[in-house]
Amino acid sequence: MKRLCLSALLLLTACATPQQQCVDTATRDLRVIDSLIAETEGNLARGFAYVETTTFTPTMQFCGGGWGGNTVGFGTQMCWVNQPTPIQQPVAIDVNAEKAKLNSLRQRRVQQERAAQAALAQCQAQFPQ
Repeated sequence: MKRLCLSALLLLTACATPQQQCVDTATRDLRVIDSLIAETEGNLARGFAYVETTTFTPTMQFCGGGWGGNTVGFGTQMCWVNQPTPIQQPVAIDVNAEKAKLNSLRQRRVQQERAAQAALAQCQAQFPQ
């Protein structure tokens, strides 16, 4: 799912105007910090965090090739394929460390917002609409 979203974002970015691309670059770090703040706040509200891991689930799929292991023949057959499946597992957190991380992220956000505002002004000057 993340790969699909990233692919769509890359396609949209390719269609963006130079000013939009500049704004996207200027605010990227700020968006990352906002995402980390939201994740940390969620962890504190729940009392635990989630870690994404991958498990492999055997699924039946059509696979090409010949019959009986012959790769030269024609036709298709069904075969077992291990499909990667992401799962979220809950993990314990150190609440005090998580609070300290949240405070640090909030301080960093203030600094990053100032830097982003300056970069946005530069984008508008460089690529007026």
